[in-house]
Amino acid sequence: MKFNERLFKEQHMRLNARTIIAAVLGLLVFIVTSNASAQEKREIEIGANYVAALGDLHWAFAHKDGPLGDPASTIDWTDLTTHIGEVYLQFSNPTGFYAKAVAGQGLLTEGLMTDRDFFQRQYKWSDMSSKSVSGGTNYALVDLGYTKHINGQWRVIAFGGYHYWREDVTSFGLIDNLYPNANPDLAQLDDQKVIRYETTWHAFRLGGGSGFTITDRWSLDVEWAFVPKAGMLNEDSHFLRTSRSDLGPVPNVLSHSSQGAGREVQANVGYRFPKNFQTTFGIRYWKLRATEGLTEFGPDFGNALLRLEESRQVGLLVGIKKTF
Repeated sequence: MKFNERLFKEQHMRLNARTIIAAVLGLLVFIVTSNASAQEKREIEIGANYVAALGDLHWAFAHKDGPLGDPASTIDWTDLTTHIGEVYLQFSNPTGFYAKAVAGQGLLTEGLMTDRDFFQRQYKWSDMSSKSVSGGTNYALVDLGYTKHINGQWRVIAFGGYHYWREDVTSFGLIDNLYPNANPDLAQLDDQKVIRYETTWHAFRLGGGSGFTITDRWSLDVEWAFVPKAGMLNEDSHFLRTSRSDLGPVPNVLSHSSQGAGREVQANVGYRFPKNFQTTFGIRYWKLRATEGLTEFGPDFGNALLRLEESRQVGLLVGIKKTF
């Protein structure tokens, strides 16, 4: 859709993917070509993880004036259960510099969607839910960093990078939480698509961390990142409101912001086997949030105020990696 492409290019934070790729390739060339006499110290790590994740999405908007509340409407996606496969690749050279890439894709199997609308003084006049939710997620992270070994056991890291994160969720069926017996026709919508959310984040992150070798076999690594700037686009499709007299063709509600921020934390415990194989067990937490931006409603895409767009996820990881 041309309109969405324009929004993405003009309203979002303009993260130049070609610059990021060039920086990664430049560092990889440096890793491969530098210090040939110490080749045995160069490392390549390849790994894969399974991630069991639980997350939620939150959205709210307000009109610039009128009889509706502030926020006028909220949509909350909660208890989003996702099963993710993730791959991991890291190149390190003897000077301590490294490049790391992580990519994941997952299947969202369950969750709850709740859509509420308010008049002034936050008097709630509509409260609808869908208990059948499905969808998926995919993401990629690219970091450039430096590792400093303090002694034989302690090491610290500093890094900067880029995080792409997309979530796609769809709800089916409606339940009226305010007047459950007032509209028997809702029972006929159990298999009907109601709302689809497609939220995309482009985030710049800065962080650090530390690692500790507990024994010859066991190790602990902790990594945190602050996201000072993130761009967001949410394409919202209301499938029951597609007439030209209402919201028009889907996606018919667009929210965008270049003022997002967040934080990300991950901790891993590793156990090393012979021949440089290692199993990892970990936990991570991601949160990206924007409280300023625009929400535009079809069919003419008039402006309202974005009050909240938030994506959160906590995940438990188990995986294996090989060091060469």
